[in-house]
Amino acid sequence: MLKQVFFLMLLPICQYLGASETDNFSRSSKEPVSMTKRKITIVGLGASITEAKEMADENKKWLNIVGEKLRKSFPEYEFNMVNSGKGGNSAREAMARFENGVLSKNPDYVILDLCANNFDPVKVERRVNMEEFKSILEQYKKSLPSKTKTVCFTIPPMYEDIHPYGKNPAFKEFFQERGGFENAGTPYKDTFREFAKENGFPLYDFYYELLALGKKNGRERYIYKDGIHMNEEGNMVLAEGIFKILQQIIMQKQKDLK
Repeated sequence: MLKQVFFLMLLPICQYLGASETDNFSRSSKEPVSMTKRKITIVGLGASITEAKEMADENKKWLNIVGEKLRKSFPEYEFNMVNSGKGGNSAREAMARFENGVLSKNPDYVILDLCANNFDPVKVERRVNMEEFKSILEQYKKSLPSKTKTVCFTIPPMYEDIHPYGKNPAFKEFFQERGGFENAGTPYKDTFREFAKENGFPLYDFYYELLALGKKNGRERYIYKDGIHMNEEGNMVLAEGIFKILQQIIMQKQKDLK
């Protein structure tokens, strides 16, 4: 399972790197090193999984771990990591913050998570049906500056027996109508995977990786008792998956410029 996830994660990268672009990698590594490092801005856009507010220590949030790994691997660049995740956001609510949370940062990369909170059993006004979800994904693609590249990831599994919504009898009928608690989010994840594939966006399938790791080592090793949000080790898993994709992209760009 993990080998399959890693294959899916890296498959689009070669095609992704083929696009011509002008970005922070435009200077050849053979030129003299400047005293000022070139800045690469990476923005995470999504909901609570991106925000990772459960980690009181900022250094233990997965996006900041990615930034630290990149700085160690590529000291010639200055990596500016911007967290534009907001807990509870649906895809619609996340995109409403796109201009201020993403475009205003002039990002080189966006790490995208739009699968969460689209079928909220409590807040009807928050729900996003599949037709609207697809429209939001297209809106994202069309609004993206040509220089900005996207890396996608899927949200982790939700465990019905410990999740506040899953174990609440008041919501049982709501989720049964949608194929069960965990299956309610499957159409969104599948559509998101297809969106990434169709547009050549590298995808880290965090859902399948954490599902496999949870079965192997116990879900409590990675997930808090709320049945969805990651603890310190879960943040490290997500960080490693995203880092590997960005590392491959940057290394290939450097190679192409030699």
